[in-house]
Amino acid sequence: MQPNEENRYEAIDAPLEWRKMWYNRLTDLIDQHRPEILYLDSGIPFINDDGKTGVKLMSYFYNRNTEWHGEHHGVFTIKDRGPKRALYVEGVATLDLERSKADRMKMTPWQTDDSIGPWGYKKGADYKTVNCVVDKLVDIVSKNGNLLLNVPPKADGTLDNKTIEVLEGIGEWLEINGDAIYNTRPWLIYGEGPKQEMGHLDNTSPYNEKNIRYSQSKDGKIINVIFLGWPQESITLNQVLVEKSSGASIKLLGYKKEIKYSISDRGELTIKIPAIENEQLPCKHAYCFQLSDFKLTAREPW
Repeated sequence: MQPNEENRYEAIDAPLEWRKMWYNRLTDLIDQHRPEILYLDSGIPFINDDGKTGVKLMSYFYNRNTEWHGEHHGVFTIKDRGPKRALYVEGVATLDLERSKADRMKMTPWQTDDSIGPWGYKKGADYKTVNCVVDKLVDIVSKNGNLLLNVPPKADGTLDNKTIEVLEGIGEWLEINGDAIYNTRPWLIYGEGPKQEMGHLDNTSPYNEKNIRYSQSKDGKIINVIFLGWPQESITLNQVLVEKSSGASIKLLGYKKEIKYSISDRGELTIKIPAIENEQLPCKHAYCFQLSDFKLTAREPW
């Protein structure tokens, strides 16, 4: 077996017996545990095998998942490591981006795998803030992605207090704003505002109320307008054109009163932000205004 100069973890010309053992162990895992997601930290194994062993496993996983559910539900993830690495073919599996995000909306679903800190536990390590994780999640979902979030357990399997604090904070936000995340689809554009990016290893978010992200309900009747900070004044959506229709309304998730709005002669929608004291805001991080029964279109791709 030759070493791979590009990455010592990806072998070139792996022996047939090795490939058989890998395949048999993975199919046994699939049969015993019926996983809904099978995650590979690479492209399609193996190099110079033309991915045949990996594709065979992928087919086995997809077919078994269909047998279990009557239709295909399984997610098989692979990474695009480059032309000299394990095979990557667009569309045969779900693209996984390690610790990074797509810079635009993708037409097919994709995933980011990330961690609140190191992949494994390290005492005293810095962790992402709740606000950072929430902002990253919202940005990823708006671009048709999914966030697979790692938390580093200690040697005895328990979580330290900081990890619990982060997870509880994410849970509190989702309890109020989950309708803007779960079972949603990307809208015509993913967002608007300044195009700054969050670094791969950043633990704080660079975004604020000027950064807006969109998602929509599965049936398309509700558009979620998510501000990554609390707007202090009324906001006009620059990339949205709107025609009011019967029964149209706006509500702020976690806030009981209906939100007022106006539509200009040019079809520009202005959301009138209610005067709410900081301690009475519906949540601590991103804020979701739900637009129901509007006739909306995007001004242009963003």
